[in-house]
Amino acid sequence: METIYKKQSMTEKTELMKKMKADTTLWICDVDYWNDEVDDCQLLLEKNLAQIDELEERKRLEQFQNQIIYYRDELLPELKHDLVQHQKVLESNTPLEKLVKSNEELNMRQMAIHEQMKERRRQLNLFINNI
Repeated sequence: METIYKKQSMTEKTELMKKMKADTTLWICDVDYWNDEVDDCQLLLEKNLAQIDELEERKRLEQFQNQIIYYRDELLPELKHDLVQHQKVLESNTPLEKLVKSNEELNMRQMAIHEQMKERRRQLNLFINNI
């Protein structure tokens, strides 16, 4: 039984490979940007730390800092590692079907993290603005 990828012309396969490589490069840039965002969030918290004197607000600040640590030290490095590995695999002779599946999985991961980052930044901005 032939797969959809075996039925594609060489030009279509080449274009698909180019798109997956370009997507992966963009996703790595996104991770680098998110790392910068995490650093900015940490600086914003540190800058406003002196203004926080209520226990509940300090607990919320601690929660934000824990999230920053998780993103900076675990989630983003892991995603970047996986993306760099994916870039290397894209250069190999791995069957196109496997590459597409891996690319789709990474796309879903990076999109989910992108949404999380936007939401965390929004929550942090609300928190800081209400101090």
